[in-house]
Amino acid sequence: MELCFTNIKDDISYLPFIHSSHPIEYDEKEGFVTFYGYYRVEDKPPPYEEDEQIEIHRRHRRYSQSLPKQYNLYVLSREEQKAFVIEIYKRIFHDEPGPLLNKQTIYFRILERF
Repeated sequence: MELCFTNIKDDISYLPFIHSSHPIEYDEKEGFVTFYGYYRVEDKPPPYEEDEQIEIHRRHRRYSQSLPKQYNLYVLSREEQKAFVIEIYKRIFHDEPGPLLNKQTIYFRILERF
């Protein structure tokens, strides 16, 4: 199974980059996928109260975009292809030892099927 995210219309957003994933799970309204890869957005918009206790030069770099984000999602498999407009509203990082880093789960709402 392959997952492909694209921006909606002229929006230019960072897309999730999925190196390898577990099967996607969803019902009529919501779903999630756990994967190894990158998704360069913040989990919430500013302000970031957790940064207030850290000296400015020691704070880690913040991305310019934050959740929630909307995308087209194409789910491709040998049997079929499905397409959705989704809104990613939550992300969880998993600490897991091993050769692959950045294991995370993204949760999404299905806004439309096409």
